[in-house]
Amino acid sequence: MEVSAFAERVLVGPTLADKLFEPTELTDEAPLWNGSLPTVPGRSAALPLSHAAGGGAPLQVPDDDRERGALLHAFANHELLATELLALALLRFGEAPAAFRRGLVQTLREEQRHLSLYLVRMRALGVELGERPLSGFFWRAMSQLPTPSAFVAHLSLTFEQANLDFATHYARAFAAMGDRESAAVLQTVLDDEIGHVAFGVRWFERWREDDVPLFDAHKDALRPPLQVVRAKAAGFEVEPRRAAGLSPAYIERLRVCSGSRGRPARVHWFNGAVEQEVEHGLRYTPTKSTQTTISDMETLPLVFASSSDVVLVRRRPRVAFLDALAEAGFTLPRFEVASIERSPWPAPRRVGAIESMQPWGRSPRTHAFCAVANARATDTGAGWNERAAALYDKRTMVRLAASLPADPCWSDARRDARVATHWEGVVSAREDFGSLGHGVRVKPVFGASGRGHVVLRSEADRGAVEALLRKSGAVVVEPELDVVAEFSLRLRVVRERVRVEDIGRCISTPRGQFAHAVIGAADWGLPPEVRRWLRGDGHDPRRLERMASTVAEHIEPEVVAAGVGGPLGVDALLVRVDGALRLRPLVDLNPRRTMGHVASRLRERVARRASAVVSVVTRSDLAAAGFSSFCAWSDALPSAHLEEREGARRLLRGVVPLTDPATAGNVVVVLSAADSLAEAMHPVG
Repeated sequence: MEVSAFAERVLVGPTLADKLFEPTELTDEAPLWNGSLPTVPGRSAALPLSHAAGGGAPLQVPDDDRERGALLHAFANHELLATELLALALLRFGEAPAAFRRGLVQTLREEQRHLSLYLVRMRALGVELGERPLSGFFWRAMSQLPTPSAFVAHLSLTFEQANLDFATHYARAFAAMGDRESAAVLQTVLDDEIGHVAFGVRWFERWREDDVPLFDAHKDALRPPLQVVRAKAAGFEVEPRRAAGLSPAYIERLRVCSGSRGRPARVHWFNGAVEQEVEHGLRYTPTKSTQTTISDMETLPLVFASSSDVVLVRRRPRVAFLDALAEAGFTLPRFEVASIERSPWPAPRRVGAIESMQPWGRSPRTHAFCAVANARATDTGAGWNERAAALYDKRTMVRLAASLPADPCWSDARRDARVATHWEGVVSAREDFGSLGHGVRVKPVFGASGRGHVVLRSEADRGAVEALLRKSGAVVVEPELDVVAEFSLRLRVVRERVRVEDIGRCISTPRGQFAHAVIGAADWGLPPEVRRWLRGDGHDPRRLERMASTVAEHIEPEVVAAGVGGPLGVDALLVRVDGALRLRPLVDLNPRRTMGHVASRLRERVARRASAVVSVVTRSDLAAAGFSSFCAWSDALPSAHLEEREGARRLLRGVVPLTDPATAGNVVVVLSAADSLAEAMHPVG
């Protein structure tokens, strides 16, 4: 019998007998088939092809015989679809090499054998094929593939490779519960599946471009919404993949990769110089040092991302770095390389359907980038206007702070920040604040994390201040107060309302630069006197939450009018004035994500009995501790101690880098936990 006639019967024949038909001898002398390919395989009324997506099989094998039979029914459906798709490939790819077609025939016959084994075992458990829905997902994903290379990328390297994990898992699970007959079927399937994957690897390697790594070529060959994450399942198995000829480099990249199994992705990226992007627009070019710092921190958005999301990076993260995060219990998103040197940034390959764009902060540059993806995103959040820009301008913060409703807990207006447009205005503010016993700090009107601050000590600082005035036309002058605690209000704009999501503590360096965000309650680690004040000395137990809500309500009209959505932060200071505690509730307004948001998100990654912080480790920190490089420091870090609880791993003690020390130039962001807050705040030692 000719191969094409055999394939035609399997594909269009309506009965199980057609699907399982086995000719005694096959020839392939006329591989070119002249018939028209069907849009769906032939099926009798007893074997209807369902349009439902089909649910995932439960990992736990049921005790009930019929429920175990139903589990095998799902596997049998996969084998049935595989035989039909292989038959379709034999008819479609008549010009493929003869050796490739022989491999397809062998694979098809082994899939028929698998189907037969499943049918026998199902009947023994009281289940017949067709009494449950027969999902057509595999057919819809593969029936229109145009080339043999695309076919093996989808069937062999994706679906059959995933079956290395599934078959191994279920063979063990059936054996553990005493169902040796079903376990034997799964073992047979596994043994053959290794050969099927090896067949796909050999041919795909032959056809892929030499300069493209196998993992990247495989990923790029898949048709959306299918992604390479489909090539693995729970309980990633290395040995069967090695036996199938997959390289260690490929196996490692697949093991740590994540991605959507169909849901549109949220796309995250770190644009850490967002204030400068707002101030200078599309013409802004970061300094070399700023570019290095942004690149150092590019993986940080992973803390906000799910496994279905995408994080855009300038360079692909190292597998060892991702391994360490996965070992610490983190769910890893998919990382895609994109350029930040051009504006708008080119959309990276393989992002696929986009649900929303999630930059660290909005700016004209992110607006331009979002516009590129607009046609593929259901919600780009790309809106931008001058009112949004004004929220980044610290002059807006000064104006909003001055109009806050009166509260006896606030610090008095004489100590509020001021705007100066010339040196004489700075001098006037310094004299006023000096009469109250305070020094003076000058800030640029666009800036973050203490960058560009000038602490006025003498006339010698005038040059630095006038440079800021020439750059932006104004500066913010604020008093140097006796700061007892720094608070971070983590807010979010939802349906034109500004909501308080969380309140936490941050700790800055003497120069005003961010150092740590404390994970946990806002009063964690503070002296009893301060904790009592924050609780209203017993009369107002929610004093801090009440004040945060007042700030959120006060800034809401301005924020909503600017069209800003998503996360934003407000910095507040608890200060001591004339011996009394008072709050400066609106010190900085940040219409973007903050390290406080990072700390809030990481609560679930820390054991409840641990003290923990998110810290930025700098080269100066390393030098002070005697380390020559970030690599030397990270190599010296002891293994983190993790706590297993409720099926999740949480950090109990130790340091987990959230950005990669091996590639860092200026900074590394870490999650640090210890028995005490003081210990946690010294991740370098």
